[in-house]
Amino acid sequence: MARGGVYDQLAGGFHRYSVDERWVVPHYEKMSYDNSELLKNYVHAFQATQNEFFADVAKDIIRWMDEWLSDRELGGFYASQDADDSMDDDGDYFTWTRDEARAVLDPEEAEVACLHYDINEIGEMHQTRRRMCSTNAL
Repeated sequence: MARGGVYDQLAGGFHRYSVDERWVVPHYEKMSYDNSELLKNYVHAFQATQNEFFADVAKDIIRWMDEWLSDRELGGFYASQDADDSMDDDGDYFTWTRDEARAVLDPEEAEVACLHYDINEIGEMHQTRRRMCSTNAL
């Protein structure tokens, strides 16, 4: 799953499910309970195999939950990270322009990501007017 479209390779965390038949475009909401269950699975996979990939994914889930779901001011955690800013928005919050992706990747990573994931001026989000790629494409 961490190599597929439901995993947010840039911002971290897993989306709920995919909305296309190729599993490229995720449903953009990220739930704490989905991610906490996946966290357990990736930790157990690392314990069973000692494969660092599983440990890296587990650490990234924790990083995302700490960054986006924890309320440092009031304490506690939020149940989800939603992506709908308005009734006209269905996930644009979780899409990145090529420039935004380049801003979080070093030049070599950006070049490799664009080649490997076929990142173009127009991404998989066909309903949007913005030129972008969804983070799962990275």
